[in-house]
Amino acid sequence: MKVPYLLRTLLFVIILFNGNSAADELYLTIEEREQQAVLIVSAKVVSLVPLKFSEDLYERKVAILAIQNISKGNSNAEFILVSVGYYWPYGMLNSQDINVEVGMKGTWFLTKEKETGLFKLNSPSDVVINPLN
Repeated sequence: MKVPYLLRTLLFVIILFNGNSAADELYLTIEEREQQAVLIVSAKVVSLVPLKFSEDLYERKVAILAIQNISKGNSNAEFILVSVGYYWPYGMLNSQDINVEVGMKGTWFLTKEKETGLFKLNSPSDVVINPLN
């Protein structure tokens, strides 16, 4: 089936100028990330655990972070839970998966999920990895 030129052009323009919020997240400055974050910590991933809430279709991948320093926010906890993706069936990856490994150290710009109370990352660039792990 041939798509008419005008329709094809119109679709292209709509897609081009619609704006993709997920893509916009990747280009936030550090200052914008600091404003969005409710908690900014220097921390190390000590464990990854599966966790499933009643509204979840798949188990979440939750990182347990050992806090080393708090730059923004109030937390007297030594450890926090951060939702970093889901365990997808058959090992499939999703475009929003964030590659987090045990032992990873860095600065984490975290927001909080209203439904679960877990901290979360909005994009992979919400973690600034310490290259001297």
